Amino acid sequence: MLERKVDQRNIHVDPAIEIDSCANIKSLVSIDCGYSILPFHTIARDVARGRLACLEFETPNLWSSAHLVHHSSRPLTRATKAVHDEIPSSSTHCSPITRGQAQHSSRVGRRGPCPPDPTRKGSGRVLGIS
Repeated sequence: MLERKVDQRNIHVDPAIEIDSCANIKSLVSIDCGYSILPFHTIARDVARGRLACLEFETPNLWSSAHLVHHSSRPLTRATKAVHDEIPSSSTHCSPITRGQAQHSSRVGRRGPCPPDPTRKGSGRVLGIS
């Protein structure tokens, strides 16, 4: 996601390390080992406690997709069903659900790509932390 944005602007970025764990990213940033771009909900507590500082992008247009994946022959748990029910089945911002076979006969349901809906609370709130 970020690589695509910087490439579009002919900006060269040479990351020293790439980590997928928000907890590890926040730990490294908190001890002055660089900077990161993370969704606000992942850093809100740390910002409130003064552990991290954040800057909000003036015009946020970064987004990523998430996928809800479940085994096709098992019923949804209550938690999974609750998340599933919160995802709009049709939206001007999302394509319809598509289903396909994945490894081990799992079913994959996908609603995407879905850029943030500007009418939803917190939509597109992406922050840089330092």
